[in-house]
Amino acid sequence: MSGIFIWGNETRLEHMDNELATHQKRMQALVDYTATSFETPYPTPFGGALYGSDGTLLAQAYNRMVRECDPSSHGELNAIREACKKYKTRSFPGSILYATSEPCPMCMTATISIGVETLVFGAFTNEDAINFWPQEMDLRARDIAEHVIMRPKIEIIEGVERDACRQLFTDCASTMIKLGIRI
Repeated sequence: MSGIFIWGNETRLEHMDNELATHQKRMQALVDYTATSFETPYPTPFGGALYGSDGTLLAQAYNRMVRECDPSSHGELNAIREACKKYKTRSFPGSILYATSEPCPMCMTATISIGVETLVFGAFTNEDAINFWPQEMDLRARDIAEHVIMRPKIEIIEGVERDACRQLFTDCASTMIKLGIRI
C-alpha cells in the first residue's frame, strides 16, 4: 500500500488489500479512458468514473470545460450528471467515485451530496496537477469531507495509480503543446 493514504472509516482498513487491486484496475481504466480525450481538439487529464454499490460502472467522463464553455463541466461532475440522467436519480448511496486528480471543492461537495461512500483519486492537485489548475488549493477534499454534517462520512483513498495519473498530466501537456494550446 505504499504511497496510498486512506482517510476515514478505519474499520474498513482490513479489507483494503482485497479492494486495492480493484481500485487500481478501475483507476487504470479511467486513465485509459481519459487519455482518449487527447484525440479530440480538447485534451484533458481530468476524468471521473462512478461505480454503483454493486460494482457496476454507472458512468465515466472527462473534463469538458473548454469544449462546452462551462466552468462546472469537470470530469467528476460530468460522470455524476451522466449517471443521474441515465438512472433518473440524484442519489447513489454506497457508490464509489474515481477521479484522476483530487476533486476540487465543487466536485467534492457534489460527490458527498449524492451519497458516494468512497472516493478514490490518483494525482494530488497541488503536487501533481498544479500546471492545469489556476492556483494552489488550500481546501482539500479531505477538509471538505471532515466538515460535512451528513452521515455516514465518506472514505477517501488517495494516491491510487498516482504514477499513471501523473503520466496522464505529462502526456496531456505534450499533446496540448503539439496542438498549440496554452496550458
